[in-house]
Amino acid sequence: MKTVEDAPNWLQQVYDALIHGKERVVNRFLRQYKTSAFKERLTASGETALMVAIKGGHGHIINKLVSLTPQELLALKDNSDNTALHAAAQLDNVKAAQLLLNKNHELLNFSNKNEGLPIQLAAIRGHREMTSYLFSVGIKDEIHSNLLKHADGSSSPSTTFAIETTSAFETLPLIR
Repeated sequence: MKTVEDAPNWLQQVYDALIHGKERVVNRFLRQYKTSAFKERLTASGETALMVAIKGGHGHIINKLVSLTPQELLALKDNSDNTALHAAAQLDNVKAAQLLLNKNHELLNFSNKNEGLPIQLAAIRGHREMTSYLFSVGIKDEIHSNLLKHADGSSSPSTTFAIETTSAFETLPLIR
């Protein structure tokens, strides 16, 4: 077991392993920290292992972390109040978004300190597939009504924004 003095170096190793897809180090971290591994902040900005894994983009590690993370811990936020779904939306990782939302659909509703929903972050960055996916998932589910309308029944700015952005995307040629 690592001592407190070793923790910063150890957490840097874990960060590097998540970014570079080194599954052995990630597995050791998960065994050693158990449930607290999912709560551990690996960066000065408060990112969790799952957020860092999404940055790294290694699907096998993201899949493992999402499957092992307790549902309620998927909603942990960094210092800017971004969740792992915000990270996936910003980085256009649709597969990670699907994994996250299959386990915790409520993530659609979490806004960050700038009141940005994941769908807004995807749309602002021009991530057509992500924006369409998040919109389609949100519109299918009445539980997530704050994505679609305010309590008084009027359209929310995020809905208007998402609809306008999705419509604009549909008129643009797909660039690959």
